Amino acid sequence: MDHDDWGIETYYLSIIYLWDICTVDRFATHYNSQCERFNSKVWCPGTEAVDAFTQFWGNDVNWLVPPPILITKTLNKLKQDSAKGTLIVSRVDFCPYWPILHRDGIGLKQNVGAAVEASGVSKDHILYDLTGKMSSFLLNSRSNNTNKTYFSSFNRWSAFIKEHGFNNLPAAPIHVALYITNLIDKNCFSNVINSAIYSLKWVHELNGFADPTENSFVKSLQESAKRLNGKPVNKKEPVSIDIFIELCTKFKDSNDLLIVRDLAMIVLSFSGFLRFDELSSLKCKDVTVYDEFLKLFISQSKTDQYRQDGEITINEVYNVVKISKCGKSPGVDNIPVKLYTNTTALNALIRVFKICKNSNNVPVMWNKCIITPIPKSSTADPRDPMSYTVASSILVCP
Repeated sequence: MDHDDWGIETYYLSIIYLWDICTVDRFATHYNSQCERFNSKVWCPGTEAVDAFTQFWGNDVNWLVPPPILITKTLNKLKQDSAKGTLIVSRVDFCPYWPILHRDGIGLKQNVGAAVEASGVSKDHILYDLTGKMSSFLLNSRSNNTNKTYFSSFNRWSAFIKEHGFNNLPAAPIHVALYITNLIDKNCFSNVINSAIYSLKWVHELNGFADPTENSFVKSLQESAKRLNGKPVNKKEPVSIDIFIELCTKFKDSNDLLIVRDLAMIVLSFSGFLRFDELSSLKCKDVTVYDEFLKLFISQSKTDQYRQDGEITINEVYNVVKISKCGKSPGVDNIPVKLYTNTTALNALIRVFKICKNSNNVPVMWNKCIITPIPKSSTADPRDPMSYTVASSILVCP
């Protein structure tokens, strides 16, 4: 069963057609398309393109009935291409895409408009037309996933406080403290409570209000939640290279395309230290095959929020480690070169390099070294600094 395969009843279609005639159905197949032209998830008879997000939408009137998981991406695509069309979604206030569709849910558009008017810009002034875009850009200060989490948490707070007859925005610090107390009393995990606090902080900052979470009661209750309701840490055994060798050996003669695909994804994610969203978003054009290694282009990563799109291959780092001499004294971290010849350690080192490159920062420890004074000769005066030479031990990884 394909849970993403859904559509609109004929009765409602006839009503929708009254206000717009669409030219292309972006999420369809040959048996359910509402337009002569359509895009599909995979190839099927008559499809104009596979994967609607690879097409430019700005020249068409788009019929959009996307799977729920793609609604946020669809909204971003509409903005990116300055496109128009008809978008069909279910109305559920706690859905992750709702903050993008309905910014007034956190009072953002209204409060931005009020702040602009307070500055002396009237509603009929050309500058006032920028307030809508300003609201959208403010939301883009966080990733879509963060916005989803914060919006859902803020809605739970709003339902709670309005039920008791008080304002949700701006919030009184003591009311926030009472709400956190209620969550702790209901045995909510500390991550739920953290999300509630950070969402309130986020909404108030966006709207220019004082942060109600900067309160001694709220901070102490947050620490209390960690002690009382924190999840126990269950550490899992790390995956070793031997497990992968055993897995590949077991299925080396398999002709099942799904098994081969899954094995390729598992080995690639392990060797490249990739998150699932980085792996699942790869396309053929993002993979470059060389004689001795692969190079991957990651279009978007959690550690690359500012789209600097750096490329680091395992082969580059491995070659540097391979020519480094073992047996030398380690630096202030006491990690010898030999440790980095281990695949797991090497992958961790690659991840550190990626973070450093994307953030333009390096750990403070990388700037430190151990200086050992060495006498130049046995007859030199030990009290004279000029009688010594020095040996510096720096970290292996930088």
